[in-house]
Amino acid sequence: MANIVEQQFEAYEATAQAGTTRPPYRFPDIDLQTPTSLPTQKQISRALHRITAADLMQDLVNSAPVAASWHISCSLPGSGSWLHTMPYVNRVSAKTWRTMFCLRMMAPIPEATGIDRCVPGCSCTGWQLQLGFHWMSGCEKLSYNTVRHNAVAAVLRKLFKKIGWETRFKEQAGWVVGAPDLRPYDVPARPNSSTPWMGIDVAVADPSRHGYLSSGQRYFKKAAAAARYVHKKQTKYNRLLTRHSIRYLVNYTPLGFEVTGGFSKKVCSLLSDLLESEEAAKATLSATEWSWSAMGLPAYFQQAISFEIVRMTALSVQNGIRRAQAAAISRPAGSDSD
Repeated sequence: MANIVEQQFEAYEATAQAGTTRPPYRFPDIDLQTPTSLPTQKQISRALHRITAADLMQDLVNSAPVAASWHISCSLPGSGSWLHTMPYVNRVSAKTWRTMFCLRMMAPIPEATGIDRCVPGCSCTGWQLQLGFHWMSGCEKLSYNTVRHNAVAAVLRKLFKKIGWETRFKEQAGWVVGAPDLRPYDVPARPNSSTPWMGIDVAVADPSRHGYLSSGQRYFKKAAAAARYVHKKQTKYNRLLTRHSIRYLVNYTPLGFEVTGGFSKKVCSLLSDLLESEEAAKATLSATEWSWSAMGLPAYFQQAISFEIVRMTALSVQNGIRRAQAAAISRPAGSDSD
């Protein structure tokens, strides 16, 4: 037992600066004369899993930076929540589910076998096509970035309605004075008419896009891709305020997610506050919304948001694969041009 504790701390120290692993599991005080004080199998397994995860993370940082970024993103809160959903609640085809799972595991997607380039006008080739990563968000021709963004906003809008908040579609209010075409908030919501609006702006980041890394960085640390995107959104909003005034009192709230389905710390904090409120305590789930019988609102919406992010990402990849296959068929034999 002492060896396990020591190995945990050694492994953690090796990766703590990167913000990539959870702190070592602290066992309760052990009295060998009192068997009931000994750690349970679950506690020992948790410690061993963290040692393995820290060792894997160190290897990835040194040899495969993109895989390191992906591994870190898959450890974010909410990232694996979609795996707990039941098929009769969130229905997708077998092909879509397989693509969702392959993306999480960084496994080659069967349908992408043999694809060596994207569509005309896109120069991407190589492993990013086989794993589907190119079409998650990076392909300017085919990615479903806006569709995924709107899907997340729809779930958040449902959340606010469930707890009794007032919501509006971003197209309805004319938020910016003198510029009704500008819509800086995806989900405006407020608990009642006497309170300011919360103007939520959704940001779903892709940690595999290493072109956005700052100079000297080799991989994205925990939620760093989401934080970069949120900072970009905030900067854009600040510029908007220097040119225009807002018609209503709004607290601008950009929320960062990642394409693995993971949530930033700010998202977790907001969901916790909303779903543990008095309004949420009065809300209930219908039988068609349950994934399992004891589910409450926090688990339901964590799964729903995570599932929509990963589902739309998988559909984006499937669309890219179909279009690349069609382009390969129409490409003249022996042609290497786009």
